[in-house]
Amino acid sequence: MLGNRGEPTHLAVGEGKALFKRAQQYASQARSARLWLTAWEHNQRALTFYQQQGYSNVGYAQYIINGQSYGDRVYFRLGIEKQKALLAKFDTDAAKGASANR
Repeated sequence: MLGNRGEPTHLAVGEGKALFKRAQQYASQARSARLWLTAWEHNQRALTFYQQQGYSNVGYAQYIINGQSYGDRVYFRLGIEKQKALLAKFDTDAAKGASANR
């Protein structure tokens, strides 16, 4: 688990983006098929960033800490290796379909 929870000293200086890029590189090297993350539901800056990085908003997680409720949006993206495999399968299936129609 990585994160800085949007501390003011980390905003708009590129640290979060660099950390995020490194986490994705690590996941790619580990051949992770799926990437998941959560972001506080009121952190619009983070929510927009993750969507721009190709993540889809797929759910909601609620945490209760000391009686206080907090909500996070749950984001998902296929790992790069899984994306490549799906594209290759799609290309193969498309080629089979094209040759069958000749």
